[in-house]
Amino acid sequence: MKSSSGGNSVVAIVLGLVVICGMTLAAGVYVFERFMTSTTEVSTLSAEGTASLDVPQTTATTMIYVEVENVSQEEANTEAEETLSTLVDFLLTEGFTRDDLVTNSSLSERPEWYYYREERTEEREDVFIARASVELTIDDVKEREDTIGGLLDEVVSLGATSVQPLQYDIEDKETKCQDLSNDALRAARVQANERVQALGGDMIVRVTQVQVTDSCDQGFYPYPVYLDRAAGVAEDSEAPVSAPRISGETELTATATITVEYR
Repeated sequence: MKSSSGGNSVVAIVLGLVVICGMTLAAGVYVFERFMTSTTEVSTLSAEGTASLDVPQTTATTMIYVEVENVSQEEANTEAEETLSTLVDFLLTEGFTRDDLVTNSSLSERPEWYYYREERTEEREDVFIARASVELTIDDVKEREDTIGGLLDEVVSLGATSVQPLQYDIEDKETKCQDLSNDALRAARVQANERVQALGGDMIVRVTQVQVTDSCDQGFYPYPVYLDRAAGVAEDSEAPVSAPRISGETELTATATITVEYR
């Protein structure tokens, strides 16, 4: 009986050759396509995409300052400490906790001279200045949006000399901003495809440059808080200034600009 091992070997060799030929052909096609892509003249264009999102403000912070000036060092320090204590007590009665307040005092240790004050250029009187501050964190912004203006008015009437603008923050800001940047990139890619088609192009070969900017790293200041006794919020002012209401929402924006090559 004749063995079939020889026939099987021939079949295996033939199949092997077929596979090798197929791989060689595929490699050749791939190299040819890469060659054509690299040698085909490409054009360049830029496209831009934007995205925005309205998000609720969840927390706000502000700095409340006290500055006392007196020719007496002891009186300046005493008044600053008393005013700081008064402000803290008031804020505690308004529902804030000690964790919401960070206090700091810089009592006067030596006289300060304001050389630019014309009325004192001849007297050169020693002036002592004591400073104090309270950093206030508002965790329940939404619940206080109707009352925060009056609260800051009261802080000034109790002796604060100035109040910084409220700076807002939002919940899960990093996640929201990343999603927003991705949306802007997708919008830029859509615009790029549309421009390529409008120019009679065939396809985008590659993206050569990407730039994304957003408002996420900026402080959120829906309005300026210009509370200052020198600006007309003193008790004897005929028209006290009231802080505007909290807006309740912040708009996040992202813009993506891409440069593509197409043919």
